[in-house]
Amino acid sequence: MKTINQRKSALESKLSSICGVAIEITIRNLNAFTISAEGDAINAIEKAKSFLMLTGALSNWINQYDDECDFTYAYFNLNA
Repeated sequence: MKTINQRKSALESKLSSICGVAIEITIRNLNAFTISAEGDAINAIEKAKSFLMLTGALSNWINQYDDECDFTYAYFNLNA
């Protein structure tokens, strides 16, 4: 059985492949997550959203590019 870190790494790799940029996942709590990418990657983050919507459990999606730190991120929940 895979550990949570192995599963997280596998999902980061899958999302990075889909989005065309390196994606990092932060687990905020049991069903709340952040994904982030360097630079202005709004289009890439939207690709991740489309992929994650396939689960049917995506909610509360908020994404933003922060030009001060040159990072794009999205906060969201996955409801089981």
